[in-house]
Amino acid sequence: MESGCQIFDYSTLDPDPFRHRLRGIEFGEGREQDFGKGRLFQRLQVHLDRKGDFQRLAVTGTCDRQLRQHGARVRQVSNTGQLYNYSVVMDKEWDTTCARVKGTWFLLSSKAGTQPHNVFDRLSSEWYHLYLTQRLLFPGRINGVHVTHMNGLIGFWKFPFYSVYKLFGQYVPWQQLRDFAGQPRARCLEFEQAIAPASGWLWMATPLPPPSLPHGSPLQGFARDLLSALGLVEVQPDSCPPRLLLASRDVSGNNTRVARYLLNERNLIQAASSALPGYHVQKQDLGALSFEEGIRAVRRSKIFVFPHGGAGPNVLWLHRGAVVIELFPHESSDPMYRNMALLTGKLYLSWQAQAFTQPNATLGAPGYLPTYGEAGYHFNANSAFRVDTAQLAPILQSAALVVRTNMGESRCQIFDYSSLDPEPFRHRLRGIEFGEGREQDFGKGHLFQRLQVHLKQNGDCQRLVVTETCDRDLQQQGAKGRQFANTGQLYNYSVVQDKDLDTTCARVKGTWFLLSSKAGIQPHNVFDRLSSEWYHLYLTQRLLFPGRRDGVYVTHMNGLIGFWKFPFYSVYKVFGQYVPWPQLRGFAGQPKARCLEFEQAVAPASGWLWMATPVPPPSLPHGSPLQGFAWDLLSALGLAEVQPDSCPPRLLLASRDVSGNNTRAARYLLNEGDLIQAARSALPGYYVQRQDLGALKFEEGIRAVRRARIFVFPHGGAGPNVLWLHPGAAVIELFPHQSSDPMYRNMALLTGKLYLSWQAQAFTQPNATLGGLGYMPTYGEAGYHFNANSAFRVDTAQLAPILASAALVVRANMGVGWVPVNAGKHTTRLTPWSNRTLASLDAPCN
Repeated sequence: MESGCQIFDYSTLDPDPFRHRLRGIEFGEGREQDFGKGRLFQRLQVHLDRKGDFQRLAVTGTCDRQLRQHGARVRQVSNTGQLYNYSVVMDKEWDTTCARVKGTWFLLSSKAGTQPHNVFDRLSSEWYHLYLTQRLLFPGRINGVHVTHMNGLIGFWKFPFYSVYKLFGQYVPWQQLRDFAGQPRARCLEFEQAIAPASGWLWMATPLPPPSLPHGSPLQGFARDLLSALGLVEVQPDSCPPRLLLASRDVSGNNTRVARYLLNERNLIQAASSALPGYHVQKQDLGALSFEEGIRAVRRSKIFVFPHGGAGPNVLWLHRGAVVIELFPHESSDPMYRNMALLTGKLYLSWQAQAFTQPNATLGAPGYLPTYGEAGYHFNANSAFRVDTAQLAPILQSAALVVRTNMGESRCQIFDYSSLDPEPFRHRLRGIEFGEGREQDFGKGHLFQRLQVHLKQNGDCQRLVVTETCDRDLQQQGAKGRQFANTGQLYNYSVVQDKDLDTTCARVKGTWFLLSSKAGIQPHNVFDRLSSEWYHLYLTQRLLFPGRRDGVYVTHMNGLIGFWKFPFYSVYKVFGQYVPWPQLRGFAGQPKARCLEFEQAVAPASGWLWMATPVPPPSLPHGSPLQGFAWDLLSALGLAEVQPDSCPPRLLLASRDVSGNNTRAARYLLNEGDLIQAARSALPGYYVQRQDLGALKFEEGIRAVRRARIFVFPHGGAGPNVLWLHPGAAVIELFPHQSSDPMYRNMALLTGKLYLSWQAQAFTQPNATLGGLGYMPTYGEAGYHFNANSAFRVDTAQLAPILASAALVVRANMGVGWVPVNAGKHTTRLTPWSNRTLASLDAPCN
């Protein structure tokens, strides 16, 4: 550690919660330059009044000079909830009568958070800042380190979180400091080394599931280290029976926490007991327990249900693989507990009321937290709400399924991953699902223990075999015959008695996603892969083992022809390690094996998604998992930080050019050159680029799209690229006459983009005809959707105002309007994904 007074940036250890934050309500009166930056003082003097309370701080001239060299602009420090000024004394005039306080001291403000007995306030505004500071400056060191709150905490020995500070060092109450220094009446204390972490609300404004950090989140380390310090690591979850814990906000007796309590808590308990007959359902007011007792109760649970509020941070104490279900009142859905759960290896589910329950419930001022304002209901009894137990039942059943898989009760099972994102599974095109129309399998996958795959001489799959026990489990869960639909294909399996299972098979350890090679119609088409394979795979992973990639593998049964030329190989990094089917026998250590036994095999189902949703999909409480898929894939490919161009901003037109070797002749633009000229005229400050994305590598295409702020494309294979745009960007889709599928609109709306469209009002080509009647009349045998008759001309005069509107929205969302200047109590927009501020579109380009 560098000696001398210094400013240190501990936010580098976990950038995300510092990058995405609510501006205007940080502690330290909005001193954003101090957010995540602490100060270390050598020989800090604290002058006291007669009662021993803090009066003023003093540093030496040398110390002040060092701080200014580190970027200090004023002589004050933002310290866990409060601003402190300090004076400067020449080194030779230093007060030598002060009582010396040896060692390293964390000096904390007593004002962290708004409620001193609230776990989230302490964790978000003090403990985690303290933990990151310790990890940065002296990792693992506790000896010689002390903690105190300046001016103390009233009734500190009744403070419920005293034991937390064991994690950082020895706690010494402020009132005992003079005795600790050996001078009970001293009017001045000189700290040998004093550290003041900064502060601010963390995890409250992250708009997306936070990206995976290379070595896990430090929040995971904080939870583990605190459990160790409290001696609670070894507390195990109950198994006979497993426990569901409902954190109650009961208002009976002396409990005055009347905000966001459940009006039908008893009904909820009855519904949980009915949905999970093998569970012990326990109701507990955790606030009535000591801090350690509350942690113990939570760690004994496999499913933790709570109404949004102070019980949320308890998700940290659950074992990995446990399930969190958060209940929200109407119009109130902060993401901090979702982020805590995802960062520490739990599955997160939620339910939100779709209307106000209380007649007097009102929203406050517009902004990110409209329920928090003076007129808002977040903190009063009007936020009490009723849970729809019929809607909650399938969520509880999904939670129990995950627990069985993740926490030592794994067996062969059918799982419903559609519960994580019901809308695209609810509205779908019937009759063209994969699996020959087996609608009961749509959104339902199969998990097998000890699945054996017998091979032909060339290594292709010949037949599948499961044990009698496995088959019995599947039949009890509603299996229809001995077959399953797997990403585009039906597979039959045979059953043998457990004792007759072939013991000569090569063992394939780990968890394996077994995928069919037939997903979609065109294997090199992004939408076909995304709709019929990738998203099914992503939801399955989030349901069964969220955040886990170690020991997880992916393969396509019987392989993909020319797989190493397959353009999407890198996508599978999101899920685990890809192993081509022809290499599996070598992977298992038996290159000539005629049988493989998979320790654990997972087969997601399949079907077209997003194609038949008739209306804009509803907002999910914490964003669509599709948003999470896009972010996770961008992170895996190293493209998350690619920024949109600013000088000049870029409009990207995805071309379907049919010149040269490009044979994709459907729905191309007959007047593409006119469109480009019109865009340049309508948007003189923009660089208008035409690009055939299909001619680029997958990663290069994503990079090109992420550099754009407006993305224009004729309906077709370029559509899924809307996922890679930054939030706030604009999408303009161009349709031929009578052909307007909603899937790319839905993708845009679900991932935070503006969606606009234009459609030809008549056929351009003389031979264009409609097919048979139905949802998609242009798709039939006589329809023109997939042939050159669908080529069309764009009316550039009609398109010009659409382009102008798109630019206006982009300027509001991605320029100066993205983060308001001089934000007051609330902020109207969230910060972008990137850790760098996007350049304003109003700024002149040099």
